[in-house]
Amino acid sequence: MANDLNINWEEYLREDDPNVLFDLFLAKFNKAKEKSIPKIDQKKAYKAKKHNYIPLDDKTVKRIKKKHRCWQRYMETKDGKLYQEYIKTRNQVKSLIRKAKKNMEKDIAKNAKTNPKKFWQYANSKRKTKPGIAELKTKQENGEIKTTKSEQEKAEVLAEFFTSVFTVEPEGEIPGIEERIIHQKFINLPIKEEDITKLLKELIPTKSTGPDGLHPKALKELHGTIAKPLTIIFNASLQSGKVPDLWKIGNIIALFKKGDKSDPGNYRPVSLTSVACKLMEKEIRAVIVKHMVANKLFSKKQFGFISGRSTTLQLLKVMDEWTEIIDNGGSIDAIYMDFMKAFDKVPHRRLIKKLDSYGLSKTIIVWVEDFLNNRKQKVSVNGHESRQQNVTSGIPQGSVLGPILFVIYINDMPDCVLAPTYLFADDTKIYAEIKNKDDSNSLQYDLDKLQQWSNKWLLRFHPNKCKVVRVTNKKFKEEQTTQEYNLYNQNGEKIILEYSEGEKDIGVLVDRALNFSKHIQQQVNKANSIMGLIRRTFTHLDETTFKYLFQALVRPNLEYAAAVWSPHRKNDINSIENVQRRATKLIPSLKNLEYQERLRKLKMPTLTYRRRRGDIITK
Repeated sequence: MANDLNINWEEYLREDDPNVLFDLFLAKFNKAKEKSIPKIDQKKAYKAKKHNYIPLDDKTVKRIKKKHRCWQRYMETKDGKLYQEYIKTRNQVKSLIRKAKKNMEKDIAKNAKTNPKKFWQYANSKRKTKPGIAELKTKQENGEIKTTKSEQEKAEVLAEFFTSVFTVEPEGEIPGIEERIIHQKFINLPIKEEDITKLLKELIPTKSTGPDGLHPKALKELHGTIAKPLTIIFNASLQSGKVPDLWKIGNIIALFKKGDKSDPGNYRPVSLTSVACKLMEKEIRAVIVKHMVANKLFSKKQFGFISGRSTTLQLLKVMDEWTEIIDNGGSIDAIYMDFMKAFDKVPHRRLIKKLDSYGLSKTIIVWVEDFLNNRKQKVSVNGHESRQQNVTSGIPQGSVLGPILFVIYINDMPDCVLAPTYLFADDTKIYAEIKNKDDSNSLQYDLDKLQQWSNKWLLRFHPNKCKVVRVTNKKFKEEQTTQEYNLYNQNGEKIILEYSEGEKDIGVLVDRALNFSKHIQQQVNKANSIMGLIRRTFTHLDETTFKYLFQALVRPNLEYAAAVWSPHRKNDINSIENVQRRATKLIPSLKNLEYQERLRKLKMPTLTYRRRRGDIITK
């Protein structure tokens, strides 16, 4: 295939229009693909499915064929010797398939960290109930509830719902925004071939293809050949400010979040876009981030998708402030804000206005504007596709540029309030120490300011999902909750925010006493659940396979942000350690040994030791 693509691309790609250039490249690539990449043999695919997709070598395949021949000869003659030969061959086949399955499971476990998709595919193949989109219920104009019956109907219902949440940006003048002081202005340089070669080498081959059919595995293996044509296309796209039409199409996969599976609103759209476009997006993103960092334009309150600002760092910073207040006998009212379909509702004209206010180059802004405009999407459910729908607002979820564009869009939000406000992408919390009624009124005033910001920039909060958590060591009395905080919904109705016993804060359950016992129990239950799935899925769970799986899939649930919630109660410490203690007993060769001996054999430390080591590193 490389030979078919090894041509003089400068001569071949003479056009200036990136649409024409990409179509020429795609036609040449597809022609080489048809010629060089073999297609799946349906007969072999059926046999592979029959053996649960276990990869079989030639020796095993020959033995299987011999087994079938032995059985046929025995059935024809009923000869006892032939039956014994069949039994012998059958046992050999069983042994070979068992060995092949063991090797396959070891390979899945070994790559569980870098390729978790393969693990979940294998685990799902063993489940009795298959995951997917449930029957969806929609309310008709006459008030009747309609239930979808086919996959095609599900795709259409989800497509209609995902389109319905888009914002219709009003015509007219866009709100003003303060111009920022720019110390370093970056000049757009041509995209270099060596940079594209590096990006191609870094592609993850297990990722999905986009609407153009360019598979990341093929692109990665052909990096030396296709880097030049892609560089030509990218530079033409950047200079002309035009994005090829195929890059503006998204194949939407609906992922269930939580709640009622029959409600289309409980599914998140993830857009599968062109892999080639994602390479271009990485180049654009690098320029944008470099400009924002060099000019110190990112809000210090934003911790999402910015290098050096992690979720753990934000939580530690907030917890330091809260514990100091509590130690002094104070109380905190923390309000957890929830945006309404945040990524889908970002209005394009307002976003471009904000990019311009941060002093980004016109070339980048024009390219981003074309990237966002005139997009289309279709929903796919088990191979059934909906009709194409127009995308009138929002940033494609699943794109490379999407997260950083959203961060820039809400970057100025903390500036409009006085109370401490912290962001992680769209996760927002605002809080204040409450000593008296005036403190509560000040916090409500800041909420009003946030409401004004959201109305101005058409990114509204969901009042029914915004919660208040009162963090205090004092006994929780009824009169302490009499302070009401409120927001207004889309209809202008005043909604009183509910008090909550605890809320998820960037993956950590924060309760009113900050003891984290409920969070620990949740994570222990989750870790045990995954360990149970591993036990039911893997037939050959030896020491090596177990270690790979436990470290990649189970242990991260017990260690995420551990510096924040590290337990001091003996019950919590034992509860966490028991996950590893019970899990190591599942290995047949170790189940009769003591816990410390099992860990010594596996060369694994206790979870308590790892937390202490993590604390020392963090300090």
